[in-house]
Amino acid sequence: MHVFTRNPDIRIAIVDDHKLFSDGLKQILEKLPDIDVVFEAVNGKDLQEKLKRPENEIDIALMDIQMPIMDGYEASIWLQQNFPKIKVIALSMRNDEFSIIKMINHGACGYILKEATVREVHETIIQVFKIGFCLDVALDGEIFYAITKDSEKQLKTSKRNIKFSPRELEFIQYAASELAYKQIAEKMGISFTTVENYRASCFEKLNITSRVGLVIYAIKNNIIKI
Repeated sequence: MHVFTRNPDIRIAIVDDHKLFSDGLKQILEKLPDIDVVFEAVNGKDLQEKLKRPENEIDIALMDIQMPIMDGYEASIWLQQNFPKIKVIALSMRNDEFSIIKMINHGACGYILKEATVREVHETIIQVFKIGFCLDVALDGEIFYAITKDSEKQLKTSKRNIKFSPRELEFIQYAASELAYKQIAEKMGISFTTVENYRASCFEKLNITSRVGLVIYAIKNNIIKI
């Protein structure tokens, strides 16, 4: 007789200093059939302490960015160094490209706004758990398929067909930082208009419309390292 075996729950930690939000999110997530909220933490230091307990093993940390004592950036770096198997999904009110890029550079595998729906949060958790990355809100066209781990064929095609000039590659390195475009122009010793031309050229080659999409592509294709 066939015995049905249920897929194991995705074990989650919520790291957020706003207790009311954290408790509300926990109640919502625990109603989902495949999610287990293991614990809540109020900042990165609290997360460190709770991960010392063997019963607090988790797959994903839903991480706020702005927190006292140890913020989401520092906590994500610490997880990457000490618990590399734990995936970080940023959960923030901030939707500017610099916050997104900085969290990606600090090891985040996903980024959700706090105004997202339960369905969007759930789908992002599933996507990160299954393929290791999810930031499709920032991506466009075929680039999403080029960065997912289960799309190696598209990834190899992208590597082979897309070529960047040396100056475009230099621009991409700076684009992955927190520098504004005018500051990138100063670093490269060129005009702001030329930087805009490099940006437009890279966007067109990759069929994307955002700086975040460019950075993600560069990370996933080893053009830059995090």
